[in-house]
Amino acid sequence: MNAFQEALGPLYPELGANRPDPDVYAESVIVRVLNTGPDSLREQMLEYYGAERVRSVAQARVNRLDAPVYRQWKLRLQLPDRSPGLERIHRLWRQ
Repeated sequence: MNAFQEALGPLYPELGANRPDPDVYAESVIVRVLNTGPDSLREQMLEYYGAERVRSVAQARVNRLDAPVYRQWKLRLQLPDRSPGLERIHRLWRQ
């Protein structure tokens, strides 16, 4: 088990002492780390997967990113604009 996989433990309490395999479940791991991981784990993730892989997953799953995460990473990962309907839902949720 590598250091990145070890660090994923707190993000997956439903797995108990187990950790997800970051290679098998890469898309799920990337989205969860972006949404709920601390900045240090996000940087570890970028080193582990590489910026291009993280960018492609984030672009494909842009609607699954929380609004603050989307705003924070939009420029760095070159994320596309989200649909107006989704933005409206996020605005209503914040109110």
